[in-house]
Amino acid sequence: MERGVFFKSLVIILVFLMCLSFAYAENHTSSDEEDSSSDQDSSTGSRFRVQSSGFSQDKSYKWLYDKVSNTSSLSVDEMSLSTIALMQKGDINVQGMIERIESNRDSDGCWPAGNCNVKDTSLATLTLALAGRNVSEEVNWLRSSRVAMPPTGDWWIVVKGNNGTCEVNYGGTRTKTYTIEGDKIKSTGGRSGYYISLNELSRNLVRTEVQPNIGISCNQDLGDPVITLVFKPSASTFFIQRSDAGFNTNLKIANACFGRTKTDSRCDYESTLYATWALLEVGSVRSNSELSLDNLGTHIYLESQSLTKRNQADKLGFLNRIRFKASNVLPSFINDLVKLQRAVDGSWGGSIKDTSVSIFGLLGTDLGGAGEAVSKGIDFLQKRVDKDEGHWGNSIESTSWALIALHGAELSRVSLPSTPSDGVSLDVEVCGDDIDNDRDGLTDCGDSACVEDPLCVCDNGRQDGDEEGVDCGGRCRVACLDSDDDKEEEPFKVPKDDDEDDTTLPPIEDEPSSLWWLWLLIILVILGGGGAFFYFKYVKTGKVDLGSLFKKKSDRPNFENFRRQAEFKPVQRPTIQPVKPATKPFTPTRPLRPLGPSPRVKGEDDLDKSLKEAQKLLKG
Repeated sequence: MERGVFFKSLVIILVFLMCLSFAYAENHTSSDEEDSSSDQDSSTGSRFRVQSSGFSQDKSYKWLYDKVSNTSSLSVDEMSLSTIALMQKGDINVQGMIERIESNRDSDGCWPAGNCNVKDTSLATLTLALAGRNVSEEVNWLRSSRVAMPPTGDWWIVVKGNNGTCEVNYGGTRTKTYTIEGDKIKSTGGRSGYYISLNELSRNLVRTEVQPNIGISCNQDLGDPVITLVFKPSASTFFIQRSDAGFNTNLKIANACFGRTKTDSRCDYESTLYATWALLEVGSVRSNSELSLDNLGTHIYLESQSLTKRNQADKLGFLNRIRFKASNVLPSFINDLVKLQRAVDGSWGGSIKDTSVSIFGLLGTDLGGAGEAVSKGIDFLQKRVDKDEGHWGNSIESTSWALIALHGAELSRVSLPSTPSDGVSLDVEVCGDDIDNDRDGLTDCGDSACVEDPLCVCDNGRQDGDEEGVDCGGRCRVACLDSDDDKEEEPFKVPKDDDEDDTTLPPIEDEPSSLWWLWLLIILVILGGGGAFFYFKYVKTGKVDLGSLFKKKSDRPNFENFRRQAEFKPVQRPTIQPVKPATKPFTPTRPLRPLGPSPRVKGEDDLDKSLKEAQKLLKG
C-alpha cells in the first residue's frame, strides 16, 4: 500500500515539475519581449531619438561639425552658415571656425579677400556678430554699398486736410510751396492734383541719392492733416511707406537696394535680401537702432520686387523673416508663402533649403495658418534627414539651414575671445580646425595643448600626436595592444545635464538561459524521491537559495541601473512663438568630439532573471 502511494506521489511531483518548466519558459519569452519593448520605448525618450521617425538633432550637429572640420576648402557662405548653425547648439566651440572666417577677410572689412561681394560679407558679418566680435567696420562697408533703386515707378506725397499751405523742403536747401484746397494740391506753377510727385521736385532726387530726406511743414489752417508717402511701381499697385498725422514731418525715402558688389550700381534682389536680413539680425544682437528697416531703406524695393517672385518660397521666406525682425509682419506675404506649401508632404517645392528658409520666415507668428505650416515643414525635414549620419542631402548648406530652422525663432549667440587688433590668430591652439593657431609648428592633435582633447583620443581613426600609426603606438600603445579586429567601437558619451550621471556603460552581452536545475530536481525525484525531500527540506524552507547557489557571478550593472543612466530629457521642438534673446550668452567649452547614438542594451543578465522568476514560482 505504502509503495503504491509513494509512486503516485512521485508521478504527481514529476508532472508538476514538467508543467512548471513549460510555464516558466513561456513566461520568460513574454518577459524578454516586454523588456525589448521597454528598451525601445525608453530610447525614443532620449536626446538622440525624440521622434518616432528616429530623427536626432545631435547627430546632425555631429555630421556638420565633422564635415566642416575635415573640409579644408569652403566658400565664405558655407563657412558662415555652418558656423551659425553650430552656434545654435550652444555647447560647441566654434573658435577655430570663426578664425577661418576672419582669415579670409579683406583689409576693407569685407569678404572674400580680394573679391568682396555683398552676400558673403553679409553672412560673415552676421556670424562674427553672433560670436561676440566687433563688426562696426563690416557694417559700415555694407551700409556704404547701398545704391538707389532704378528709375521705375513714381513716389507720391499725399496731403489730406482743410484749406491751407504746405512747404516742402528737399535737396538740403531747396523749398517749394503748395496750396491745399479741398482734396486738391496746387503748386506755385499752377498745376493741381491729388498728390505731389517727387519727380516734380527733382527728377534726380530719388534716382541718384540713397534715402533722400524731405521735410514738410504745413500751417494750422489745415486742421488735422495726414501726410502719406506712397510708392507706385505700376498704375494698379502702390505701397504706403509711411503715413503721419500732424503739421510737420520728415520723410526718409526708402529707395535703397544692394548690388552684387560695392561698385555695382544695379540692384540685385538676392544680395539685398541677405544684406537686409543680416543687418537686422546684427542690429538685434547689438541693440543698434541705426540698423532698423526704416534706416536701411531697402524694404520698398524688396516688397515691390516680390510681386514677380510669389512662386519663389526662399525669397518670400527671407522677406517674412525681415518683416518679423522689423516687428511688422505683413499678412499678405505670410499668406503667399503658406499657399506655396505642398499638402502632400509639407515641403516647399520638395527642397530642403526652401523648406528650411520658409520655416525660418514663418517662425514667431501664427497669422494665416503659419503655425500649422511650420509644424508640417518640420515633419518634412525630420523625415528627409539621413537617419544614419544626420545630414540632409550630404550638403553643408542644406544641413545648416535645416538646423537653423529647427532651432527656433531667435538665433543664439556665443561669447568667444576677441582676436588681437593686428589680425594675428590667438596664441591658443584650437583642436580640430587644421590651423597652427599658436604658431609653434604643431597642428591640432600634434600639439601638446590638444593631448587631452576629445578629438585626439586613441580610437578616432586618425594618426594623432605621438602615435606611430592610426590609433596605435605612442600614448595609445597600451590600448592598441589590447585591441583586435573584432573589437567593438567604444560607444560615444552623450551630453549630460547637471543632474545626470555621465557614465558610459558597455553593452550587456546575452547569456544563454537554462532550466538545468529543474531537470536536476526531476532526476533526483526519479532516483528515489530525494529531490522531493531536498526541495521541501531545504529549498522550501529557504535554507538553500538556488539563485545564489548556481548563479554566475557578474559585477556588471543590471538593466534598471543602466536605464536610469541612459534616459534623457527629450529635445524640445522649435517654438512658433517669438523667443526672447538670451540674457546671458553661451559660454563655449573646448571643441567637442561629435556625438553619436548611445548603445542598444538588451536587458539584465538572463540567468539572473531566470533564477529570480523560478524562485517566485516555486515559492508562490
